[in-house]
Amino acid sequence: MPAKPTYEELARKVKALKAEVARMNKVREALKESEGKYRQLLNHAPSGMYEIDFLNRRFVNVNDVICEYTGYTREEFLALSPLDILTEESSKLFGERLSKLFAGEKIPEVVEFKIRAKDGRA
Repeated sequence: MPAKPTYEELARKVKALKAEVARMNKVREALKESEGKYRQLLNHAPSGMYEIDFLNRRFVNVNDVICEYTGYTREEFLALSPLDILTEESSKLFGERLSKLFAGEKIPEVVEFKIRAKDGRA
């Protein structure tokens, strides 16, 4: 049977746990602040921006500028697959990126795709 920890050992463990909780709270706050800055950047960018979840082939976020440019509402845009609006050339690029991603290859984080608006213009 293991020996019971002493009061001093328990106090040290409690102190260490409190320090870890405090550290995690700081990390959580820093992440929250960073996410806020990112959202501000996305929402107030002067050009159309969107995020794609490549694994699920879905848009996960769009800004107002891209909605205005394409004629889609945010809800309509988020219901689309990127393949629904990409030009033929960009669809090929999207497919190449997916192939590389699934093959475990590193792909650039930023890429520009050409898209078609709701009225069909590219």
